[in-house]
Amino acid sequence: MNNVAKCILDMPQPLGRIGVEVNERGLCRLHLKLPRNFKEALPTALLPMVERVRSALADYCRTGKAEKFPPLVIDGTDFQRAVWKQLQRVKPGKVVSYSDLAKAAGYPGASRAVGTAMAKNPLPIVVPCHRVVRTGGELGNFGGGVAMKRALLAHEGARVE
Repeated sequence: MNNVAKCILDMPQPLGRIGVEVNERGLCRLHLKLPRNFKEALPTALLPMVERVRSALADYCRTGKAEKFPPLVIDGTDFQRAVWKQLQRVKPGKVVSYSDLAKAAGYPGASRAVGTAMAKNPLPIVVPCHRVVRTGGELGNFGGGVAMKRALLAHEGARVE
């Protein structure tokens, strides 16, 4: 079960070149910025899973909706999983503040910890951390960069500053 496929996908905008990691259980990680040490490894048995991810990402690039992904293999603390689960309920074209996301996940007052959970999110796009903004509507940080965050939100039809 330690078999992991790592590959680089050249996707249409707004994604561009990204890294993907899958195993036989599903999608493990998306890298919006490729780490320097990212090395492709494509075990033949996992090629169908990689193709499922590629297809789902291509659909996202066309429609702005992150649907039809294989199962998610996501590790994190109980707090992180609660926040990420709640975040998946935020629809394309909508945004949520760190504070409101903390409240919705059952952790009022934990907006800073929500920011940390966003920074540790292994599956951006699928767990749409780009949809989280500051209370005043400012974009805030994003692992793929603020320009990508703005582009993803625009692609989904969200109105942002």
